[in-house]
Amino acid sequence: MARQTVTADELESLPEYRMIRKLELDEIVPFIFEQIRKPAWPVVLFFSVNFILLGLVVWTTLQYPVAGRWNAWRVITMALNGFVLFPLLLIPLHEWIHGGVYRLIGAPDIRYGHDLSQFIFYVTAHRYVVDKRGFFIIALAPFVLISVLLAAAFLFSPPGFSWAFSITLFAHSTMCIGDFALMGFFSSSRSKEMFTFDDTDTMSSYFYEKTEQEDHGR
Repeated sequence: MARQTVTADELESLPEYRMIRKLELDEIVPFIFEQIRKPAWPVVLFFSVNFILLGLVVWTTLQYPVAGRWNAWRVITMALNGFVLFPLLLIPLHEWIHGGVYRLIGAPDIRYGHDLSQFIFYVTAHRYVVDKRGFFIIALAPFVLISVLLAAAFLFSPPGFSWAFSITLFAHSTMCIGDFALMGFFSSSRSKEMFTFDDTDTMSSYFYEKTEQEDHGR
């Protein structure tokens, strides 16, 4: 997997790189909802997948609870598992996968955190630069791996847990909204080369693009 090709210090000092966005921690939620409304292909993919998974939840709900095969207590228990317990248990795994991919590409200083006032959880690689391709791999890894695990659990579990896992598939997919919003931001840039890094000391993320002036000079 590709390693860091430019450092944070170089992005900040070299004239061929231009900062296009600084994103502070308390701006993340408004930024996500700003980007998720834009018609970039990751946003289209996000809504398409969630529409399909919502359909799966409706179908399994009609097959089991609505069909009257369970008592009220079992319906409530499995619904709470699917909507609350299982998604909460997946949060550490989701962030650990992000961090694991960062580690695989060579990031030396990985930190985990949360802001419960915004109900956000995050992992940062302090001042480690990733390009567009690297960021997409980091962003998509938890969505893909956890979705595969939940799909297998849905297919091979008994009916009660199968229904709960269908709900969790949908719930986890919606929880990936931040990853898809950030990919949408990357996709909306017309620059051929775009980079980002986190500064955990200032709790900010920085986005840079390579200017065309440097390319034309070659």
